[in-house]
Formats: sequence, structure tokens, C-alpha cells
Amino acid sequence: MNATEAVLDLRSRAGILVGLDFDGTLASLVEHPDDAVPDPVAMAHVRRLAETDGVRVAIVSGRSLADLIERLGGEIPGVILVGEHGNDVGDLAPDDELVEAAARFIDLLKGERDLVTERKGRSVTFHTRALDPADAAEAVARVRDWAAEHPEVTLLEGKEVLELTVATGTKGDAINNLVDEGEAIVYVGDDQTDETVFAILGPDDVGIKVGSGSTAARFRVKNVAEVVELLEALVLASR
Repeated sequence: MNATEAVLDLRSRAGILVGLDFDGTLASLVEHPDDAVPDPVAMAHVRRLAETDGVRVAIVSGRSLADLIERLGGEIPGVILVGEHGNDVGDLAPDDELVEAAARFIDLLKGERDLVTERKGRSVTFHTRALDPADAAEAVARVRDWAAEHPEVTLLEGKEVLELTVATGTKGDAINNLVDEGEAIVYVGDDQTDETVFAILGPDDVGIKVGSGSTAARFRVKNVAEVVELLEALVLASR
């Protein structure tokens, strides 16, 4: 059984919560996060699913909620949006001295290099995609050392991105809080933070990893194009 077959089988038996990551799942990975554009066909399928009885849809991203909404071109009727790996649902984040300290450290690490950093309410990220391998390895080592000296801050390592955060929730927590009794979960994601969802899925749920790398998900698709195909099959089966 492949990912599509598993999802269609689940749809035939139960109401489902469809959880989706954004970058690398609904939008291809790009060097600069501001250049990310969701696949228009994927989003058309998301909108259709959100209008379907027995299907609920949530997009759970590492981006801030405001940034996620901007990438999507606005909120989508019927779609639950969650940012900062499950920690941003629209509540204002209080000023945090540790986040400010992390931001100052990342700015120093960045130096004069034309690299991208993102300051969010509860975290700061540093993208290593534009670095050559040696510089990237040095940057990762320095961020790990800083995080080790500040145990109140959690270091999240994704695909060529490092995030220092004071938030305590995970994507797994977010999905666990969203799912209704009797619903099965279908979750699709490509990054390490999505593993917190795959780890909580039960035998009647379906986890789908996008791309390569070790995973707790039972199924895998290659890329965003295959995510689109999966969503299309789910839309057709839900008519």
C-alpha cells in the first residue's frame, strides 16, 4: 500500500483531520523564505477539502502565523492556520529577553554575509542554505554551542535552517489538540519538526514524509508535485 492508497482507505472509513506543513510540502523550498510561493493547484485542493463534509484541514508551519497568512495570500475559509511549529495561534508573544539575546547572537554570527535571518515572536532563525559547506558547518557548531550555554532556549535544526526558540509546544502538540474524537489524522510534512506529529500518530492514522531522510512516518512521497497528486486523489474520493 502506498501513501495515496492509505489515505483513500482511511477516507472511506472515517472523518479525517488533514494536517499539512507549508515549506517543502505545499511550497517548494527556496533560498530566501520571502520567495516561497504555495503551489496553486495544491491550494485549490486544500480549499476544496476544507469545504468537504467529514474533512477538516490544518496548515501547521514553522513560520509565524502572520507570515504564513501572507504567504497564503490571506486566511482560507475553513482552514486552521498555526505558526511557529504549533506555538503561534494569533496570541501576541510577550517580549522575551532570551529571544532578544538569541537575535543579537544570530546577527553577530551573520556578520557581513548576505544571509537571511527571521525574527519571530518566540524565536529567531538563521538560514544556512546560501553558505558553502565549511561555513555552514562552522555556523551550526557555533549555534549549538550557544544553545548549550542557554538551556532555557531550545535549538531546532531543520533543512539548512537553525532556530533558537523559547516556545515549548510542538507540531505534535498542535495536531493532538486539534483532532476531534473519532477523527483519524492524515499528516504530511518534510522537516524534522514534523516528526513530532509522526511520533504521536496511532495505527489508524497516516503519516507521510515528503522527501528523503529518516522518519517515523509510515509512508513517503518524493516532492511537492506528489503532495499535489495525493491531495487531488483525496478531493476526488471525497466528492
